[in-house]
Amino acid sequence: MDLEFSDIPGEEDVRQRAEAHLVGKARKDPAFRRELIRDPKGVVSREFGVNLPQGFDVKVLQETSGSLYLVLPAAAEEHELSDQLLEAVAGGCGKGTTTKSDAGTISSPNKETAGIEE
Repeated sequence: MDLEFSDIPGEEDVRQRAEAHLVGKARKDPAFRRELIRDPKGVVSREFGVNLPQGFDVKVLQETSGSLYLVLPAAAEEHELSDQLLEAVAGGCGKGTTTKSDAGTISSPNKETAGIEE
């Protein structure tokens, strides 16, 4: 089984799903929308069950008919893997997977090929 890095959900996928959840709920629930604008960090923490670190900032901007906001992601260091991607790779993506990328091939042997007995 070949697994490409693009097959692993990355930060962009997770972020898009999280944003879609928050925006969708804010469209349907005016009280949620007000709370999200008033306390975005608290709402994100509660909605996703995460404790965001002190100093981590969450901002909500509300577009108007006369405005457009573009969000540029933080620039990653060249050849740097995200924590999420590292966790997915380190945790094993499947038995006997081989992952190909521009940087080369990463192999994860299964028990039989690694000579491990149960």
